[in-house]
Amino acid sequence: MSVLTTITILYEKAEESEFLFTALKLKDIKKNFNAVYSIEWYYDNIEYTSGLDIFYFRSLTYRGGMPKRATYWQWKNMPECIGIFDLESKIITWKILKSNIGNPQKGEILTYTEASAVPGFPISFLYFVIGIDYRDFAPDESNIYGDDYTILY
Repeated sequence: MSVLTTITILYEKAEESEFLFTALKLKDIKKNFNAVYSIEWYYDNIEYTSGLDIFYFRSLTYRGGMPKRATYWQWKNMPECIGIFDLESKIITWKILKSNIGNPQKGEILTYTEASAVPGFPISFLYFVIGIDYRDFAPDESNIYGDDYTILY
């Protein structure tokens, strides 16, 4: 079941050069569905992530930085960032301080871009038990990545 419609979008704005923007376009988007959306990339051989963990009774908290995946509490220690959850365009956007992602400089390259949409717990556990994989990755193939991004500002 594919929910992603596009691979990672990374971009910058000249007037806000201290930020990197990442965006994820979805086929369908709901604020009350328990899910984890993320965009990953590497800079200087270090993995970074922009992520959003949606749970129906929590407020939306956008994060961007070095991923902390093992537990919910480690995830909460990743730096928060500004985010936009646009139901009309079906796009989730993260506005991340470059200082939280290794402080890439003009001309440096972000590599191994990848996006994911994964059901959150406990739904993910139920799917695992019954043998259904509803995770979605873009690109779809393992060890294939989206386009590199060269820092502009």
